Amino acid sequence: MSRNNGPIPSENSSAPIKNSAVTRHYNSARDDMRAALIAGEVSGNADGFDIEAFIARKRAEYPTA
Repeated sequence: MSRNNGPIPSENSSAPIKNSAVTRHYNSARDDMRAALIAGEVSGNADGFDIEAFIARKRAEYPTA
């Protein structure tokens, strides 16, 4: 049986990974990465991010000398 080494797991290969995400028991760094990718996909779309506002806040928070 071949192992899916791609960055996006197939339906069949993701079931054990989804279960591992709940128990936080991983067999390898690859499994850990797959679980993180799945958790990111399940969490939904990201909210908008205004990089300019972020930079302005950080510059105000940490002014240069």
